[in-house]
Amino acid sequence: MSQNVELDHVSHRFDDFVAVRDVALDIRAGEFFSFLGPSGCGKTTLLRLIAGFIEPAAGRIRIGGRDMHGIGPNRRPTAMIFQNLALFPLMSVADNIAFGLEVRGVDRTTRRRRAEALLELIALPGQGDKRVAELSGGQRQRVAIARALAVEPAVLLLDEPLSALDLKLRQHLRAELRALQRRTGVTFVYITHDQGEALAMSDRVGVMNAGVLQQVAAPEVVYADPATPFVASFVGENNRIDGTVRHCADGRALLDTALGPLVGRCPAALAAGSRAALFVRPERLRPDPAGACDNRLELRVRTRSFEGASVQVGAAGADGTPLTLALGNLGELPALAADSALAVGFAAADATVLAP
Repeated sequence: MSQNVELDHVSHRFDDFVAVRDVALDIRAGEFFSFLGPSGCGKTTLLRLIAGFIEPAAGRIRIGGRDMHGIGPNRRPTAMIFQNLALFPLMSVADNIAFGLEVRGVDRTTRRRRAEALLELIALPGQGDKRVAELSGGQRQRVAIARALAVEPAVLLLDEPLSALDLKLRQHLRAELRALQRRTGVTFVYITHDQGEALAMSDRVGVMNAGVLQQVAAPEVVYADPATPFVASFVGENNRIDGTVRHCADGRALLDTALGPLVGRCPAALAAGSRAALFVRPERLRPDPAGACDNRLELRVRTRSFEGASVQVGAAGADGTPLTLALGNLGELPALAADSALAVGFAAADATVLAP
């Protein structure tokens, strides 16, 4: 049965370096939750804190409502899949899967039956007698997941388990992993720096930077309504235009920028005269020769990259501010020769204004 994980203002430091700073979060039972952030942001430290490999310097961790202070990794209702998988090459696939059960004193017949059931679950039926070396990278990944599930954890912790695989295999396995989580109902806590993985698989995403949890929300919300400039810049592609707030009211802010006055959604009140940045996604910029949009920009084309379903356009304003457009290939793309003029526009609802 899955359980929730509560992080009650958890902090941790290594000597003078603060790896995790005052993280407060409740990961729901049965949820697929991902921590997303750059290398060194503290996400792996958080996973190790939940697993019990290290104790927090401050705060408490509760799993299923039970305080985990002083409870070691072998006594917690968790299992962990490491980045390098850590499978035993001299054991068969079935013995790898059943290893945790053997340590717990489960008899061989029960272990074998459980291993065979898990091989069915991960779509590798009849492969139990093979050696690990005979499996592909994706198959080994699934065996590592089955080994973790064999001990029936309430919470499964995954530390960038797909990072060593090629792109096509990662894309295939992340769909399998999400489907497996839904079938088992186990709480998954997933660590990744890959935005595609986090957005595609997760019920919610926690974006971290420098040990601070900056935003926790559904993937669609993190992408469309970033809470901080870091989240806006880190998650997906984004155009940033700096300016000064002229007016802010009713959830909208008007900025004076080097590209002219621009208006966008404003999730928090901003004082007139303060500095702020407007963020707008490349796919939200559209050719607008008639000036029909809320915002209009006069740009010069710098680069053009045809990518089949879309055309990526690099452009710049008169002051040199770089902007990227992603234009859908609908058969009516405008002329985009280098150094040609391009008028683009975007709706105020498609832009977010944030304090720096």
